[in-house]
Amino acid sequence: MVTKDYYLGAKYVILRLRESLATKLDDKTYMILEEELTKIGKRA
Repeated sequence: MVTKDYYLGAKYVILRLRESLATKLDDKTYMILEEELTKIGKRA
């Protein structure tokens, strides 16, 4: 079961990755990450 804390933790990790890998992430990869976050958020 996905909890809100898990969702927030996952979102934090992805946001930090996005910052540190900003030059390496293309738009397609970023959109995939955002879609996964949205799915996790709906389950939380």
